[in-house]
Amino acid sequence: MTKTFRRVLAVALAGPIWYCNFVIFFVMSGAQAILASPEHQSEKMLANFFSIEPLPRMNFDEWLVLKAFVFCGGIMAGIFIFLDSRLKGTWLKRGLTIGVIFSLVMVPWFEFYLPYNVMNEPLSLIAFEFILWNCVLVSNSLATAVILNYKRVSPE
Repeated sequence: MTKTFRRVLAVALAGPIWYCNFVIFFVMSGAQAILASPEHQSEKMLANFFSIEPLPRMNFDEWLVLKAFVFCGGIMAGIFIFLDSRLKGTWLKRGLTIGVIFSLVMVPWFEFYLPYNVMNEPLSLIAFEFILWNCVLVSNSLATAVILNYKRVSPE
């Protein structure tokens, strides 16, 4: 595969990969059921999703979240492509490095601003979600690293 093909593929697959990782870590693992449980979750957070008008936009556009994954995934892939050639090491080291960078930038801010600050979520759920989002972002970066670097046989 040429470098250009790998880059186009990385950008094209970034959103679907992010969505799949989200489904694996949040939905299939059962984590979303815990995060949305009235036993654990703040009333304010649940009300915002289910009863306070206006309801979230995703209730009226079933593709909204997937579109956001595609948009943001494309941006992440572009950043990855920019940083990738500046890093040394295997695809695994590159993927882990960039995944940790993405996690350190996005996850603490998100968890502070929305779950902690706005929604008054319990700290235990914030910590749980923090771990889940880090897993998603590192997994995304590993997948992108594989697409861009795995078993490249010729210098590109």
